[in-house]
Amino acid sequence: MSTIILRYSNTPLGSLTFSGTATEQHEFDPAINLPPLPVQELAQGKLLNGRRYSHILYTHLLFDFTISADELTDIGDLDTPEVMPASKAFLRDFLLAKYKYISYPAGSNYLEVIKEGNAIEVTYIEEYIYLPEFRLQLITASPVDDTTLTNLALKPISMV
Repeated sequence: MSTIILRYSNTPLGSLTFSGTATEQHEFDPAINLPPLPVQELAQGKLLNGRRYSHILYTHLLFDFTISADELTDIGDLDTPEVMPASKAFLRDFLLAKYKYISYPAGSNYLEVIKEGNAIEVTYIEEYIYLPEFRLQLITASPVDDTTLTNLALKPISMV
């Protein structure tokens, strides 16, 4: 599995070049990390002569991953596991921030993302409240170009 780096800011970044010294970022090794899925928006229709058409308007990347309890829990004392405040606080601040960024694979330039959907999905391993798993779906805010798709070795999938 490849690691990801999430970063947030309340003002837009001046440069999307990766910075290993940024303070508002955290590296995660997700338990379930699907490769980013290129999603195309299409304009489709039927002409008066009966010919059909389909034009690609733009392509976005959809990131779907699950941050497991082992990334968020200190297993030092199994009788009283405590959620690490830094990781949990980071996720809260990331979700509430105005601007969100992802570096995938870790160390590559940032892509601005927005949260797909209205809610974050939280599940608990064996219904144990101290072992949360957070599923995030993030989609690029701006369309990506063919160079980005080529660099990630991805092939577009059309979505109407």
